[in-house]
Amino acid sequence: HPGSPQMYDVLFPFFNLLFVVSLAHVGTDVGTPRARARVVLLCLLAGFSLSMFELLRPFVFLLLPFPVLCAFQALRGVPARYFACFLLPLVLISGSWHAYIAVRHGQATWSNHTGFNLIRAWPMVELPPLVPESNDLPVVPGREPNLNTKEHAENSRILQASILEFIVTHPRESAENIAYRMYQFLKVPTQLHFCDPPYPEIQLYRILVWLGFLSIVLNLLQLGAVVVESRSLESLGEPV
Repeated sequence: HPGSPQMYDVLFPFFNLLFVVSLAHVGTDVGTPRARARVVLLCLLAGFSLSMFELLRPFVFLLLPFPVLCAFQALRGVPARYFACFLLPLVLISGSWHAYIAVRHGQATWSNHTGFNLIRAWPMVELPPLVPESNDLPVVPGREPNLNTKEHAENSRILQASILEFIVTHPRESAENIAYRMYQFLKVPTQLHFCDPPYPEIQLYRILVWLGFLSIVLNLLQLGAVVVESRSLESLGEPV
């Protein structure tokens, strides 16, 4: 998007799909050295793809147990050592990074801006007193203020705590705001910052988004019904 041309918007869904496709092609054939090597490579690729997917956006860290559980279910047809191959890149890449920022910065995910993003979606929350950000001089003259400071991280945590407190103490207003935000999402806005693309193809894009969202909801309902009826998590291992 001209208003936000970051590469992760393309790589994020790519690695998500690569993770799913890798698991879908693992199979259960480990009877020959060639077949075993193929399974090892696919498991390593699935783990690497999930690691890249997780590192591209900080919120995925909170959801990570679910795709790991799905991978565990998908690999139950092969010996446990292949699941270890899947975990290896995830532990080495994602694990080492999160361990580093935990020790170095005292935080679980790599974003120190979460609270500032969230407060934009919760304008009814009264802004709490924030720490003065006196060390936010641009790294290079002419650039934006430097957000990579301890003060900015502390202010982000303060805003997150205020929003969480509001959700707990104002459940009705919070539910209404969540419903409103979902409505705004389903309107499929395409304007971002200074750019509002004028192309007529956007209407087709909106229809595809609605169909995709409906497909996700139906699939989740079907998956939930299967899990409840079978009282088993095996269906989570089906990449489809």
